[in-house]
Amino acid sequence: MVTWGRNLIASDLHSKRKVEFNRNRNLLLEFTEMIEILLKSGLSVKDALEMVGASSIRSKIAELSNHLLYGVHRGLSIASAINALDDFFPPIYRGMIKFGDQVGSMEQIFPRLGAYLREQKRIREKLLSAMIYPAIVLFLAIAGSAALVVFILPKLEVIFGAFTLNEGEAILADNLQTMKLLFSFFLSILITVISFIPLLVKLRSNKTNLAIVLDRGLLKIPMLGNFMLSYEMLNFTFAMEILIGGGIPIDAALYESAQLIENSALKQSTLTIIKHINNGGSMAKYFAEDPLFPEYFSRWIAIGEQTKGIERIFSQIRQYYQDEIERKSDRLIILIEPCMIAITGIIITIIAVGLILPIFTIFGNLI
Repeated sequence: MVTWGRNLIASDLHSKRKVEFNRNRNLLLEFTEMIEILLKSGLSVKDALEMVGASSIRSKIAELSNHLLYGVHRGLSIASAINALDDFFPPIYRGMIKFGDQVGSMEQIFPRLGAYLREQKRIREKLLSAMIYPAIVLFLAIAGSAALVVFILPKLEVIFGAFTLNEGEAILADNLQTMKLLFSFFLSILITVISFIPLLVKLRSNKTNLAIVLDRGLLKIPMLGNFMLSYEMLNFTFAMEILIGGGIPIDAALYESAQLIENSALKQSTLTIIKHINNGGSMAKYFAEDPLFPEYFSRWIAIGEQTKGIERIFSQIRQYYQDEIERKSDRLIILIEPCMIAITGIIITIIAVGLILPIFTIFGNLI
């Protein structure tokens, strides 16, 4: 009867979550940091939630705290109340809170969650800042090409179509037609690719076999695939370091960390490896046999198994991939800028050769 009542309360919380809360990383980080500070001052989780709900200036954080308290006051554990809000709290967050609630170490879990969320925010902001410049350049190039095709080239065709064309004007007219076809083809390809992006995202979100194939293909893209793999490994090892450091058994830590992996192919491989590990055998051996996992990762896992210091090993691997993300982000920024300049230069060259030079030739003949 008690279990049925708790399930009913959890279902009630679950039914309200989509209306009240959406995934907001900044809000989640601020909420976590508030609870972290209050727990360090000696308050219980329940008291911390009450204080945040009563004193928070930001209404969304107050709503979140009071929403969780609704479940706690009616007999739910804090882990069950948080788990009901699965649209707001990510899998790794819910998993760590669940184990923290089981072992009674919430005061250790929230600082680790805060560290994890701060690191994720730093990486996202760096990647976002790296993409702003190329995104602006690419947008201007696309907008300029569209304006050329839609407004400028048709008017020039009308102008030269009204006259009897000599040799230079005939070349210019042919160039106008060629440029129109070239830019129209480029824009049609671009529009097709952009229109397929929502479909691909939907297919990936459905977690079907096709999504696994697509994600496996993404990992094979030069540079980009390697960067994505490093990012996934950073998330996975960061979670493993935190969970194992919090006293969570390694098999449970592996499962919870696997939920954080966004790439379907890599996640499927990880879950398969976890099943093999649970049946007995070397963790390093199974990771080494899977082609998706880097050699560096399995090599250090083997060292951790031999030295019985698996927590320190995951810390080492996490630091390595954190540095890798830093290096690859800097390298990506360095490479993107000349690529964008090259694309802009190609567009300008096509315009110069196709329009400007023939016009100068026509004026030279007139003079």
